[in-house]
Amino acid sequence: MMDFNNFKIIRRKEFGIEPIETPNPNVAYDDRARLMYYLDCVCQLVPDLRSKVEINDLTQYENYRSLEDDAIDRLIVTALLMRPDELGGLVLFLVEKLCGNEENKFYKLTAVDYENPSETPKKTIIGA
Repeated sequence: MMDFNNFKIIRRKEFGIEPIETPNPNVAYDDRARLMYYLDCVCQLVPDLRSKVEINDLTQYENYRSLEDDAIDRLIVTALLMRPDELGGLVLFLVEKLCGNEENKFYKLTAVDYENPSETPKKTIIGA
């Protein structure tokens, strides 16, 4: 009979990081366009967001001039709800060493726990 008291349980976890390719957009120097671009970035980080919130018209930053007053109000409220200090530590993590001098650089972090794969988060995004 084996003596299991001398065995140690080793949990195997693997972590990965990979850059997410994002185009370097030409965002107009306009508050509406910049807020719309920010919301577009957030939607890229949280893919389900577009389907749960009527936000598509607020993320097309090229069309910022066509926003009507009610859409501008929705843009401001939505941006306030999704501001970086609200999402920090949940979706957004600032890691200056990874981003260097680049702005809007995003990475996908993956983690796999081979003992409890159902508890492994799908992905986490960090950026600057």
